[in-house]
Amino acid sequence: MILFVSSRPKDAEMRLSIRSTWGATAKTCRIVVVFGFGAVDSDTLQDEIAKEGRVFGDILQFQDIRDSYRNQTRIVLTFYEWARLNCNQTEYVAKADDDTWINLPLVLSSLESIKARSFIAGYWFPPGTSVMRTPEHAQWLSREERLDDYYPAYCSGILYVIPTRMVSAVLNTAATMQIHWIDDAFITGDPPEVPDAGDVITKINKDSARAKKEKKREAIVRYGLTGWLTLPYNQSATSLCRLLLKSTIMHRINSYTKQALYNLSCLQEQHSCRN
Repeated sequence: MILFVSSRPKDAEMRLSIRSTWGATAKTCRIVVVFGFGAVDSDTLQDEIAKEGRVFGDILQFQDIRDSYRNQTRIVLTFYEWARLNCNQTEYVAKADDDTWINLPLVLSSLESIKARSFIAGYWFPPGTSVMRTPEHAQWLSREERLDDYYPAYCSGILYVIPTRMVSAVLNTAATMQIHWIDDAFITGDPPEVPDAGDVITKINKDSARAKKEKKREAIVRYGLTGWLTLPYNQSATSLCRLLLKSTIMHRINSYTKQALYNLSCLQEQHSCRN
């Protein structure tokens, strides 16, 4: 797997926290973690980024795209272009946010259970989420950017995974569409048609009550990964450990909390994919 972590150029501390926690685990799982962003205006910051890249060798900076929140879709699609050229032998291509805790052994185990050749795995939002139209909202879109008032089902950007064979289909479809900047909704909400996938079971966050056999032929499996959009508080140590051991992803985890979770004795089994 090649795992692209969307990062802010100046946030070296968050990148270091990943390298020393679940990023270290990735090395035992045959997963390559890279951190990506666009171009910056500051020469001082660019020098710091260049030095970090030389030291760790895991920085992807796309100089033809200015780094900004509203350029995230273009940045992720440019990573897909890079992956198509450089990662043909990789089984999976994934994108994650840098404030995410990822249980990589459980993620891989979940992916191995998927029988379909074409799928998108992640933490799914159900169809019908409203498009924000108020400019004061952090994720607002104008009608010029997206005409529809509702999103289809789509994955949270905290983590989503596709087979490498689907990268070209995603890029080819994106090239025919008007791009908007909500990258997770754009990339996973309108998945490309991939032939010969057959009938599938749709799973949304492993909620078996909502899983159903599709009546019509569907191209892509939507596979739900267990997780939380924020770390539950007021948990006993035992309850927290149980929760983390069965969750693939946890969102809104800062650098300090990443290290604290990594140091929990009950999570030692998450530190390696090797038996």
